[in-house]
Amino acid sequence: MRKIGFMLDPVKCTISTENFADPKPRDYKTGLATEVILQLNTVGKNFCLCDYEIFNKSKMNYTALTSMPSEILKISNFSLKTILNTMPGSLAKFKMEAKPYPPDRELRRQFIEKQ
Repeated sequence: MRKIGFMLDPVKCTISTENFADPKPRDYKTGLATEVILQLNTVGKNFCLCDYEIFNKSKMNYTALTSMPSEILKISNFSLKTILNTMPGSLAKFKMEAKPYPPDRELRRQFIEKQ
């Protein structure tokens, strides 16, 4: 999940369907912006969280939440690569499938299109 800022339509006081810009701090203070928590992904069996961040050595900019009993395994970057190297082609496939989440502007657009 990630908290995304949205500009508000000043007349309707609803999320703007035309302005995908990043709200500035003054927009929140003046009531021209709000934040919405978006569900980015549904986690299932064998789901790997932070795969893109692992291979690109970057921080994750989202929060993982679960609504059912789950088993979370924490594994180091080195150990993950070691395990994947034991299966031919797995490391390359894993790296190729690792994608970052879209930037906030794109998430805003997708959210508004679904409304």
